[in-house]
Amino acid sequence: MYHYSDSSKRHLASCDERLQLVFNKVIEYYDCTIICGHRGEVAQMLAYVGWQV
Repeated sequence: MYHYSDSSKRHLASCDERLQLVFNKVIEYYDCTIICGHRGEVAQMLAYVGWQV
């Protein structure tokens, strides 16, 4: 069984509870990493704009 690193756990803990439920199920079947948790409005807008370039 796969497990999250301490860093992934911290990032996931800052996310919406529903997203946490989904990804806690995902890790049972797939190895994955949570690279970013909750983002404020400004950080989200910067991330979105970055994808548009």
